[in-house]
Amino acid sequence: MMMTQAAPIVLPTKQFGGDHDYQGRHRVPLWQFLVPIIVMLVVIAAVLCCIFHRRIA
Repeated sequence: MMMTQAAPIVLPTKQFGGDHDYQGRHRVPLWQFLVPIIVMLVVIAAVLCCIFHRRIA
């Protein structure tokens, strides 16, 4: 279930017009690419911590 949500983020350049746009006039800084991934990982980690904490406690 978690993996299906993470799959579309693997190839963002294809969704926004292809690799040539990404490397040309339309260059996206690296932090704009990494921030959504980091936020998603933090949210998933928080959810997993809550689940395991409830099971242990």
